[in-house]
Amino acid sequence: MDLQQIVTEIKYSIFQRQHQRTCANCGREVPLDVQLVLDELGIEHCTEIEREAMEFEREAMEMIRRQNEEVRAMMQIVQERREATDRFIEQMREWFRRSANQ
Repeated sequence: MDLQQIVTEIKYSIFQRQHQRTCANCGREVPLDVQLVLDELGIEHCTEIEREAMEFEREAMEMIRRQNEEVRAMMQIVQERREATDRFIEQMREWFRRSANQ
């Protein structure tokens, strides 16, 4: 990248920052071109689209939480069965030892 490209990128970055608006609702910087389109459509930056995205995220997190609970419950069952199997094997070994010693 030569000096001219670096200068051009810096100028473009400054231009972008100068052409952004701060959303009154969420405080995030919104590119001016995006804001103009939203204004033209009569949509505020973080209203309906943002709410839908947040609702989708909440639903996804709830689904993940439920799945994690199910996995934990299954892991608990597996652990209990493993422990029961280990106890049974130990009892059988003890029984074989006693049988061999008689």
